[in-house]
Amino acid sequence: MSEYSSGEVDWINGVARVTVTASPNTNIRSSERATEQDARGIVALQIGLLAEAVPFDGETTAGDLISLGQPFSEELENGLLDAVGNWNVVEATYHTNGSIELVGELNLFEWFSPVSTFRAQATGDRPDVGGASTGIIIDTRGTDLKPSFSPVILGPNNSPVYSVEHMSPASSAVRSPVRWITDVVNGDVFTLVGDNPLIVIAEDIKDDNIVVSSSDAARLRAIGMGTRLLQEGRVVVLR
Repeated sequence: MSEYSSGEVDWINGVARVTVTASPNTNIRSSERATEQDARGIVALQIGLLAEAVPFDGETTAGDLISLGQPFSEELENGLLDAVGNWNVVEATYHTNGSIELVGELNLFEWFSPVSTFRAQATGDRPDVGGASTGIIIDTRGTDLKPSFSPVILGPNNSPVYSVEHMSPASSAVRSPVRWITDVVNGDVFTLVGDNPLIVIAEDIKDDNIVVSSSDAARLRAIGMGTRLLQEGRVVVLR
C-alpha cells in the first residue's frame, strides 16, 4: 500500500482509493440526495489529485503522462471524469447525523491501458513457453523499492531487460506489465506465472526501478527472445 495525502494506492488489487465524507449543508434545506452529490463531487476531486501522483514507472507519474500531450493524455483525463471514467464508488456509509462517507476506487489497469497499448512494441510469433520457465517472479524483499504500475527491470549496465515496451499490444490490453504480491502462496499468482517460474533476486534499486545481476539479465533476455512470457507480461514482483 502506498499512502498519499489524497488517498492510497493498493498495488495488490491494482486500485487507487479515496475515502471522503460530506455533511448536510445546515444553511439550506438539504436532502440526502444533495449530500450524496456533494460527496461524489469530493470523490471526483480527490481521485483526480491522487491519480496524477500515481507512478507509472520509477521516473514518471501519471501527471507527467497527462502533460505530455500524447494521444493517450486526453484518454487519461477522460478516465477521471465522473460517471464515464475508470472509477466507481464502491462503498457508501450513511451516518445518523446526516453525513455520508463514500469510498471511490480507480482501476489502474483500465485507466493506464491507453498508455500501455501505445507503448507496447513486441511483435513476432515466439513459442508458447519453451525451456523450463513458465513465468518470472522478481523478489524485491529487503529493498526500498516504491511500487509503480510498470517498473522497469534493468541489467547492470542500466539497459532495460523488461518493461511495458517488451509486451505485445494485444497482451498489454488484457494484463498489467507486472503483478504486485506480498505472498507467493496464492493460487492466482501461479495462474499467471505457472508452476515453474524463474525466481530472480533484485540486486539493486535505481530510481525506483529494479536492477538485476548480469546473469539474471541474460536469462531474462533469453526468455524474451525464445518465448512469449515477457510479451504476455507473465511477471510478478514480490515485495
